[in-house]
Amino acid sequence: MAEEKSKLFEKENRLYKFYLNDLEGKKTCIDFVRDLFKLELITFDKSENLDLVKLYNVVGFDAFFEICGCFSSKTIKIPNIEKMKKNLIIALAYYHVVMLGMNPKEVGRILSEKLGSFNLKQKSIKNIINKLQAEIEELGARVAKEAQNGRND
Repeated sequence: MAEEKSKLFEKENRLYKFYLNDLEGKKTCIDFVRDLFKLELITFDKSENLDLVKLYNVVGFDAFFEICGCFSSKTIKIPNIEKMKKNLIIALAYYHVVMLGMNPKEVGRILSEKLGSFNLKQKSIKNIINKLQAEIEELGARVAKEAQNGRND
């Protein structure tokens, strides 16, 4: 990691982070501690592909600790990249049609051109928009109900 930071943690939202940041803060010391941590992570990571190490390399030191704090001892399943791309396209199509008022056929053409391999037809975009709108309304109703229940408690 090519970070030029003089602290181990940028967000000192935990006592141990504040304490570690208060230690000797020379860059060589920080890099050494990070390298030792990564070495320990490699020995801890029993996955065949060193998944924790890959995650650490992608998100960095601070975010890695935040992720560990959120999902401590839990197993999470991350969707494949194709599913993530599809979700992004759905969000883009919805934004263009509903928020910008564009024609679904035009949106399909634009997104297909810009994203290459995706062939979006007007009918599929309308279906995507309707399904997403229903999900948004359902989520909104659930949030409103939870808020109402919270006020009644």
